[in-house]
Amino acid sequence: CEGTWGTPDNDKNIETTPPVVGGFYYKDGTYSADYEGTDSNPCIGVIIDVEKGLILSDQLPGGKMSWATAAGENVATNTTNADGREDVKVLKGISADLSQYPVAKACEDYNVGGTGWYLPSKTEVAMLAGDEANQAKWKNILTAAKFTGTGTAFVDGIWTITEENGEVMVMSWTHFSGGLRYESDLQYASYVRCVKRVVL
Repeated sequence: CEGTWGTPDNDKNIETTPPVVGGFYYKDGTYSADYEGTDSNPCIGVIIDVEKGLILSDQLPGGKMSWATAAGENVATNTTNADGREDVKVLKGISADLSQYPVAKACEDYNVGGTGWYLPSKTEVAMLAGDEANQAKWKNILTAAKFTGTGTAFVDGIWTITEENGEVMVMSWTHFSGGLRYESDLQYASYVRCVKRVVL
């Protein structure tokens, strides 16, 4: 699709199609409104916030993970920042290598398309919540991106980094009243998707 690619880091970027929420971001730093991925330049993220340059990753491999270890479960961190990166700093203040917080560590170690991924706050993934029509829209977008986990994970939800008084917010598509719920058992196993801020 000629003219649909954005090239944010390229000096030749004179005229591009503006990025859109629900668009696709590729390994080489380009983006498009319609899926244009290839084997050599796959989609590494779906655009979920244009202003912040926020993209959502594929579901991390390995299946469901616990938010915290037994040691971490007893720590009420109150990670309530809108920017998940700030909450990663809070967790590192408790566990410098994030070993007590497996999902946060998994996102930090995730390097598809480069480093910089982190576990999102509830605010950063709030647009995924909503009624069944909105959920179906995002499921179709993630499927178009050739991402995994667009079936089961949409039932079981994904972790956020947001924790209040020992309860962590889960983005769950089984709860249609907003799509968000609190999980008091931090060793409960759920799926993980990370976010990253890029230049659009």
